[in-house]
This record gives sequence, structure tokens and C-alpha cells, in this order.
Amino acid sequence: MKIACVPGIIGPYTGPGGAGFFGCAVGGSNSVQVYCGMYTDQLATKSDRWNLAIIGGAVRGLAYYGGQVLGFEGTAAGTGNTRTIAIQQDLGGGAVLIADGALNTTTGDVGGDWRIEISSTVDDSGTWEGSTCLPGGTGPN
Repeated sequence: MKIACVPGIIGPYTGPGGAGFFGCAVGGSNSVQVYCGMYTDQLATKSDRWNLAIIGGAVRGLAYYGGQVLGFEGTAAGTGNTRTIAIQQDLGGGAVLIADGALNTTTGDVGGDWRIEISSTVDDSGTWEGSTCLPGGTGPN
């Protein structure tokens, strides 16, 4: 898993309270937007954290899936009230995380669909959503 992103860092940690992840990026609130959210699978049997940062046109994020922290990278395109998010991250072992979504820049809400493909066959899928994180916090506004 890549844990470095430019400009900033993002990665997993394990501490006394269990596993988690962290991130930091260079820039102010006008150039770095952070979104805290959750994903749910189609059968509603899995649900956990899905957090991401948008730095210009780059997307960097982490999801807690199957007891592991998965790092992902993608792009954010467009201007105005809606930006399009596209993620395609090689997870190793023939697995790929693919996610698409949209960011409403007016409300700070973000969300879309995700799937994990193994050798081009869908292994798991669902939806993800989030909103602008509280400054210095871990949860949505």
C-alpha cells in the first residue's frame, strides 16, 4: 500500500486502542478539503470508515475494510457546484478498488459507489458517503 501522497502524508497506525489511520497535507482550507464518511456493502453486512482528502485535483484516502486499512488514490475533476471523483487503486494480489462519486461543493457532501474486483470479477461492492470533517476532528460536521 502506498502511504505517501504529494503534498502530504497518509497512512495506517496501530495503537493501544486498535488500528486506525492518519493524514496530513500541506495547504489551508482553500486548497485542502477533508471528508469523513462511511461505506456500506450491498448486503449491509459491512460498514466502516471511508475518509478522504482532496488536494487540488488529487484524491487521497483510507478505508477500514476487512480488518485492514486500505489506502487509495484518485482524481477530482470539475469546478462549480459538483466535482467528479474517480478512484482506481491496485490493492495487490489481483484485487483493485474502483470507486466513483461526486462532491457537492456547496453542501460539502460527497458520495458514490465502490467495488472491489479480483481478476476483473466483482468480489464486493456498495456505496460510500461523507461530509466535510470538523476542523481537527475525525467526524462529519
